[in-house]
Amino acid sequence: MATRAVSRGRGFTMVELIVVLVVIGILSAVAFNRFFDRGGYTAAGFAAQVKATLRYGQKLAIAQNRPIYVYLDSTSVALCFAASCSAANHVRDPGGGNGYNGTAQCSSDRTWACVAPPANVALVMSPANAANNHFYFDAGGKPQLQSGAEFASLNLQVRAGSDQQAVRVQWETGYVY
Repeated sequence: MATRAVSRGRGFTMVELIVVLVVIGILSAVAFNRFFDRGGYTAAGFAAQVKATLRYGQKLAIAQNRPIYVYLDSTSVALCFAASCSAANHVRDPGGGNGYNGTAQCSSDRTWACVAPPANVALVMSPANAANNHFYFDAGGKPQLQSGAEFASLNLQVRAGSDQQAVRVQWETGYVY
């Protein structure tokens, strides 16, 4: 007759279980704040929207062989076909609708190429009042100032709490990065 080996199952001791629970508790306390802090994601997302809007303005100026005006301040970045930027001169958003967030910066016209930051995000120009808050891309895609003065590189900072993202427009080429 064959004998079967009886294997006795081993479990975890109480000490091992408590150590695992303590380690999980410490990790979750550290990771919890980092996991739910959306400042970096919000800043990066809005910076990407600003870059896309500026690049679209430059490409549209080249494609239509006419100037596209960029209006920017701490509350929005918008594109227009004329310096007056009336409702008749708004550049249409290529996606069919902007990210209207219920604020007045971009008016209630959802088809306008205008982006406004979310509630906890700030758009800061460096230097302050750079480019007199507006410039235009000429038919060649080069940024120009309305006054005819030389365009210096424009630096924007998108800030959400301690997180920040840079958006730059290069002087000679209009490169947006």
